[in-house]
Amino acid sequence: MDRFRSSSDRVAGVLLINDSPNSLPNRSVSPDSSCPNEEYGLYANSHEYSHCSKQVWNQENPSLNIMFKDWPFPIFLIDNITEINKIIDVLILFSKLESFIR
Repeated sequence: MDRFRSSSDRVAGVLLINDSPNSLPNRSVSPDSSCPNEEYGLYANSHEYSHCSKQVWNQENPSLNIMFKDWPFPIFLIDNITEINKIIDVLILFSKLESFIR
């Protein structure tokens, strides 16, 4: 999604489609930073543990820091399969993107 930020004058919004709303990720991830609550946590003033020096969180997380970025457009999540299919049908009808979508 970062590439959309650079061309935000051409993006009116982003629709994220979750077609498996009942499935859980294989691993735990968080949209927070790699050192959550770094400024105000229990060890914020500790020289030994501050800034997650002993443990880094959210390693290899594709959504890392997503909450802390300025997105110049709205982002929506849809997980109702009926509504997802309606959107796909409209896209196919008007833009001929069947091979891209399905």
